[in-house]
Amino acid sequence: MTQPATHARGQSRPDRPARNVGSVVWLDARRSPEFQAWFREAFAAWLREAYQNRAETVAAAFGVRTSTAYAWLNAENRASGDAVARVFMTDPNAAAWFVAQGKKVAA
Repeated sequence: MTQPATHARGQSRPDRPARNVGSVVWLDARRSPEFQAWFREAFAAWLREAYQNRAETVAAAFGVRTSTAYAWLNAENRASGDAVARVFMTDPNAAAWFVAQGKKVAA
């Protein structure tokens, strides 16, 4: 990842979502609600694709209630960090899928 241009006091530019300082990536907190909304929809799309839009299967895979799985599939609620982390730890294609979705939005 390249170092984005910065404003005074090392603040990242408003049009850049993150900046690198050494090996640390600093995310722009102002974009957090925007990212959360995007990710909620993207995660729902991924679940529908990966689990054939079946709430019962999602519930069993993640150890959640079927009502929670329906809420995730319909992008009504966001999954918790540990549930999302399990996706990336167990599905080698998940990261590439989400990166591709992010690039579609950025284009």
